[in-house]
Amino acid sequence: MLYSPCPVALWQYCLRTRLIPYRKGNKWGYCTPDKKIVIPCNYDWTKCFYKEKYGFAAVRKEEHYGLIEKTGRLVLPCEYDPPYKKFQL
Repeated sequence: MLYSPCPVALWQYCLRTRLIPYRKGNKWGYCTPDKKIVIPCNYDWTKCFYKEKYGFAAVRKEEHYGLIEKTGRLVLPCEYDPPYKKFQL
């Protein structure tokens, strides 16, 4: 079953970028609209890719965040705390 964390408004945007977050068990990856797996389910959390042509997507492994490109290559490794954590009172 194809399931995406993107709200309905972002679902159409996800379709335009041609990669949609999907879940297998408790892990997330990316597939095409015709359900071809492009990036395996290795992440605890994913977002839609930003920008249609050269976009990146935020991903999380355990409690750390990173960025991947559409090939699945990590641009920023999953070793960063969420940005809001520093500003909590």
